[in-house]
Amino acid sequence: MSTSLAAILAEMKDMKGRLSRMDDLEKKCQTQEENLDELERKCKSLEAKCYSLERSIQILIKEQKWEYSAPSIPTGYWVDRGLDEGSVRAMKHLLQQMEGRTTDLRSGRNITTYLVEWLPFSVSGTTWY
Repeated sequence: MSTSLAAILAEMKDMKGRLSRMDDLEKKCQTQEENLDELERKCKSLEAKCYSLERSIQILIKEQKWEYSAPSIPTGYWVDRGLDEGSVRAMKHLLQQMEGRTTDLRSGRNITTYLVEWLPFSVSGTTWY
C-alpha cells in the first residue's frame, strides 16, 4: 500500500508541476494577446495615417502647377562668346532638349526612357542602367 501511496504522491507532484507550467503558459498567452491587441491598434492608426498621406500626395499632384522657368538665352549671348552658327544651333537644340526632358520628368512622363538614356555608366566593368 505504501508503494501505491508513493505512486499517487509522485503523480500528484507531477500534476502540480504540469498545472504550474499551464498557469505560466496562460500568463504568457495573455501577455501575447495584449501585445497583439496593441500592435493591431498601432497598425490601424498607421494605416489611417498612410491613407491620409496618400490622399495628400494625390491632392498635391493634382494641384501642382509647374512650368519650366529657366530664362531663354538669346542668340547674341552665344555669338558674343565666339560660337559659330552651327554651335549656336547645337546649343539651342541642347537647351530645347533639356527643357523638354525636364518638363517630362517633372510631370512623370517617360521617366524610364530618360533614366536608360541619361544614366548608363560603368563601374568596374559593370554597366548600370
